[in-house]
Amino acid sequence: MNEPIEKRTTGTWQALVLADANLAELVRKGWLTLPTLSAEGAPPSLPVAKLDELLAELRDDRDAR
Repeated sequence: MNEPIEKRTTGTWQALVLADANLAELVRKGWLTLPTLSAEGAPPSLPVAKLDELLAELRDDRDAR
C-alpha cells in the first residue's frame, strides 16, 4: 500500500470521505495518533463572573441603547 493517495475535490461529501480515508491511512501507518478520551468526562467550567454581575451588565447594556 505504498501508492500515493490521490486527492480530488469534486464535491463536498466526496472531500469529507477522502479526508476520513486520508486520516485513517495516517493512523494505520502509525504516522498519526489520535488523542484518547478522558474517562472523567468534560473538564469543569470555571465561572468568569457571578450570575448577578453578568445579569447587571446585560441590563445596563440594554438600558444604554
